[in-house]
Amino acid sequence: MEPMTAAEAAADLETLDHGFYLFQDADSGSDAVVYHRDDGRIGVIGPAGTDWSGAEADGIAGEQSRTTDSTGLDDAVAEMNELSHRFMYFVNADTGRGNVIYMRYDGNYGLIEPR
Repeated sequence: MEPMTAAEAAADLETLDHGFYLFQDADSGSDAVVYHRDDGRIGVIGPAGTDWSGAEADGIAGEQSRTTDSTGLDDAVAEMNELSHRFMYFVNADTGRGNVIYMRYDGNYGLIEPR
């Protein structure tokens, strides 16, 4: 992934017409995800402790990951089952990289991870 700002990732999100978009943040170097929030705004989620003040200046709501530590894929699936979210960003314990698990249209889970 080519590093980009949250604003650039949000533009790609709109261009591609996706519900969320995994990217590498140019400011922090961390993997993060931009997405369409329920309130109609664009949000960005990254690892705990990420400073999203630049994104917020661009009108993007910055958020921290639900988990403060890296998480195994099985634990991420269990949390998705419990919370019934559309998707969940987490830092994969095996790779140390940000991943997104999501519910596919066929009812199965999908996993997006950086190369």
